[in-house]
Amino acid sequence: MSLIKTSPKNKILISIALLPIIAVGYYLSVYQAYIYKSSNGTTGAAMVVISLMIYPMLWLNMEKTRTQKNLLTGIMVLISLTAIIMLMVLRESYEDRIINSNPVISEAHITALETERSWKGRRTDYAIFTYFFKKRKINQRIYDSNYSIGQVLKIRFSSEYPEMVEVLK
Repeated sequence: MSLIKTSPKNKILISIALLPIIAVGYYLSVYQAYIYKSSNGTTGAAMVVISLMIYPMLWLNMEKTRTQKNLLTGIMVLISLTAIIMLMVLRESYEDRIINSNPVISEAHITALETERSWKGRRTDYAIFTYFFKKRKINQRIYDSNYSIGQVLKIRFSSEYPEMVEVLK
């Protein structure tokens, strides 16, 4: 008996329906995560992880023993961690490849400091920096509280995707 009780035909349909959700999640997490103030990376990763976690619940036969429930939990955790690590590696690889193709080295100025609070009350500090490319003003933010307004940063970005930026140390 699987955790999700349904007919084999419905299991196949659910499995097929999850594939586009995984594909969209992958696209958001890897290719659209760099957009300023977007939650695409988090949303995409959640779509992938939740979809992948449904597969074991659909197909693994689980009786009601504690050992088998622990096995399913372990499999789901392993799948989730593997998916998250793979998405992070793929995103970084994609960004590096884009930034290093037609790179532009420039300067950006810290224009604002921003703090976000989670629903648990955790505080995350960001420095907002602004730079220009082809008369276009671009804002991005970096996770760090060690910057001050007016500070100049050395940056590198792709001339094809100027929003995809790397702060050089």
